Amino acid sequence: MKRSFVVIALGVSALFGSGRTWDDEWRITPADDSSRFRFSIDRVKPGSQWSVSSDRSISEFRGLSIQTVDGSGRAKFEFVRDAGRLVCEGYFKNGVGIGAFEFVPNAEYVRELQKLGYDAPDDKQLFSMVMSDVSLDFARGVKDANVPATVKQLIDMRLHGVSLPYVHKLKSSGLRGLTAENIVRLRIHGVD
Repeated sequence: MKRSFVVIALGVSALFGSGRTWDDEWRITPADDSSRFRFSIDRVKPGSQWSVSSDRSISEFRGLSIQTVDGSGRAKFEFVRDAGRLVCEGYFKNGVGIGAFEFVPNAEYVRELQKLGYDAPDDKQLFSMVMSDVSLDFARGVKDANVPATVKQLIDMRLHGVSLPYVHKLKSSGLRGLTAENIVRLRIHGVD
C-alpha cells in the first residue's frame, strides 16, 4: 500500500506541477465497509491546520464512480454541500487516491443564512459548514424550533451529531429555554 501511495503522490505532483504548494489536499482510501471509502481532507494555512476523515458513499460525490476509484488514472470530481463544494483533482491507483482541491463557497447559501437572521459566515466557517454538513434545512429548522444559535453554534451542533429530530425531541420533552450550547452539551453527554 505504501508503494502505491508513493506512486500516486508522484503522479499528482506531475499532474499539478512541481511548484504547487500543498495547502488543500484530499485522499481516498478503502474503508472497513466495502460499500464506502475513507475521504480525508487536509487544509493547511499559515498558523493552522485542519484535518478531517470520514467514511463516505460514492453517492455523496458528483462525477466520481467506483470504476474511477478502483482503477488507475487521473480524476476530477466534486464533494457538494449547501455551503459550497470541493472541486477535487488528482490520481487514483487500485482504490487509493490523492490530489488537491479548491474550495468554492456558495454565495446563495450565505444570502439565505442572512435572510434567516444569521451572520454571514467567514471563509473558514463556510468550509467547516461544508465538512460538517450544515444544510439550509438544518439552519432553518434550528431557527423554526426557536433555538437561539450563531453560525459557530450551528457548526458545533452538527460536529457533535445534533440532528433536527434530536432538537425536536428535546423540545417536545418539555425542556424550556434550550440554547444551541445546551443542546450540544446534552448530546455530548448522551441525553436522549
